[in-house]
Amino acid sequence: MFAHVYVGDFVPTPLWYSVPEKLQAKAQPYSRVIVDVEGERKVGLIVSLRQEITDKKRDFHVKPILRLIDKERILSPKQIELAQKMANYYFCSLPQALFTMLPTGQRDIENPQIPTLRETNSPLQELNQEQESIIKDIFSRPPSTKVETHLLYGVTGSGKTRLYVELIRKYLEEGLGAILLLPEITVSYHIFHQLEPLFPNEITFLHSKLSISQRLQNYKKILEGKKKLVVGTRSAIFAPVKLLSLVIVDEEHDSAYKEHRQPKYNARHIAYWQLELEEKFHLPKLLLLGSATPSLESYYFAQKRIFAMHQLTKRATGATEAHIHVPYYHKDMGPISPFLKEKMEYHLYRKRQVMLILNRRGYSNYALCKKCETTEKCPHCSVSLTYHRQDILKCHFCGFEKAYNGSCTQCRSPLLLIGSGTQKIEDILDIHFPNIPYIRVDQDSIHSRDYLESILRDIREQKIQIIVGTQMIAKGFDLPELTLVGILNADTILSLPDFRSSERTFQLLVQAAGRSGRHEKGEVVIQTMLPDHPAIFCATHKKYRQFYEQELVFRKEYGYPPFRRLVRLLFLSREEENLKSLCEEVLYLSKNHFYMRSLFEEEKDRNGMEILGPVAAPFAKIKDFFRYHLILKAPSSAELQSGTTKILELMQKGPLRRYKNIQMEIDRDPMELL
Repeated sequence: MFAHVYVGDFVPTPLWYSVPEKLQAKAQPYSRVIVDVEGERKVGLIVSLRQEITDKKRDFHVKPILRLIDKERILSPKQIELAQKMANYYFCSLPQALFTMLPTGQRDIENPQIPTLRETNSPLQELNQEQESIIKDIFSRPPSTKVETHLLYGVTGSGKTRLYVELIRKYLEEGLGAILLLPEITVSYHIFHQLEPLFPNEITFLHSKLSISQRLQNYKKILEGKKKLVVGTRSAIFAPVKLLSLVIVDEEHDSAYKEHRQPKYNARHIAYWQLELEEKFHLPKLLLLGSATPSLESYYFAQKRIFAMHQLTKRATGATEAHIHVPYYHKDMGPISPFLKEKMEYHLYRKRQVMLILNRRGYSNYALCKKCETTEKCPHCSVSLTYHRQDILKCHFCGFEKAYNGSCTQCRSPLLLIGSGTQKIEDILDIHFPNIPYIRVDQDSIHSRDYLESILRDIREQKIQIIVGTQMIAKGFDLPELTLVGILNADTILSLPDFRSSERTFQLLVQAAGRSGRHEKGEVVIQTMLPDHPAIFCATHKKYRQFYEQELVFRKEYGYPPFRRLVRLLFLSREEENLKSLCEEVLYLSKNHFYMRSLFEEEKDRNGMEILGPVAAPFAKIKDFFRYHLILKAPSSAELQSGTTKILELMQKGPLRRYKNIQMEIDRDPMELL
């Protein structure tokens, strides 16, 4: 007997292996095996079994399968069909799609564990009038074979989770399956432990930072139909839930749902396909997208009635939304302005908690030479190094570090430390609030499961009065005693050269403001030097509709989603000259097929496929790889599919064949163009 085996996600075609006699009774299609590839043991996936090799030319040596990993198939028939859709849509190979779904294998990395913080679960509150109305509206629609996509647009603290619980309960009571996706692992633990007592025998947890054995054990319970409710982060969308009829994507706008490795899928798209591949049930096949700051695309589709939209306009606790202040601010005032300092004193005096959000890690943003006016750069990336305590300069892209001696590398003149990070805020708190307990929460400070668990416990027990952190603390947690949020530099994201910069700024401000005053009167202080920027003005004045309408005008004028569909082709090489040569060839090959224009050319009213670039990416070098990109635009998904396929065919026949040391990444529906 012989097996056709995909070997990891790096070999696009299956290889033949013989099945030893002792394994033949147990070997099954779509189960994992260990095989030899050029002297190395690799994880493979059997795709078919044959008594004879079907290749006409058999002039190769067939090695035996070394070991079976699974006693039964690890992927369901529906997952195979889903992988085929992924391979077509995301321009990846079938094995890349299949191995993305596997619960273990080469894609898994042993990561530090995340806390299992357990809280005392209070009884569920009764549904309020708005929530009851939404539930009634959802189930008033007759079930069909099509997937129903609903947008739940609710202010922060409006009880979206309570509504999720009610929907999950209804589906599970009917014997149907459900998936609840959350953007952050810390938030997903928080929600999981709220739901666990409500659905004790039906719920399980999936995310990338579980140990391999935990993840495989949970996955197999789902595959066997023992668990009907899955809670998890992005990769949990591939869970083989039986009779899947409900998928909830919480904080649907969050970029964490976009995978950054090949294939660069979006979990929201996969959720739709998962439901689409299921049969018709007696309840709607429901995809629910929840957010206080919906993505621009979701808002647009809801306005066009492609999505059904429901709104929660009031906080579930009855508290009013926090009052937002935008005082005059200049960088010479320092990271904490006199106005914010005064507000902090008032709230701390009342024994309430304060949250300070600064989306910059480290102590200072960069080190600037007084004489030659250059900054200390990373030797491996085209970015400035960030100064951290203990006199260290760090790169936040590749991890490079070097000692800081205060002298310019180029001319040996003195360096100035410019800007503020979360570490510097600690020093300011030590000076102005010397007896107030505080904690810093960012990627640099979180070292272990136990440490983060103790932090969260201390915050809830009010042993900590000031929480300082990056945007990772701006969402997901309900802290009853938190009544003041200070956003220290609201302009940070606006400086990025990306078409979503305004949208991300608006979302961060609204989400951060939503942490304050969820149970009693709260305040928010936004420090900005651009108070009239549409993203900041609309967030501070709670003009949500106005922001979306203004941003849609910009997107339409310049041809960005939701009016145009995008594919980004990113080329990477250690030799920049090769990239320049490749780009010249791509331009030559493409100009006879598509409308070409510069990234900086004014948008014209054109139909059909467009190509922007190729040019150096905004971050032109990362981890010693130079980066050039090509942006493909089309007015529809079908036109984008055919145009991109043509471009890839042209490149495979020519440039990519000649330049073997150039890598290409394909990003369909990119979340950023950096």
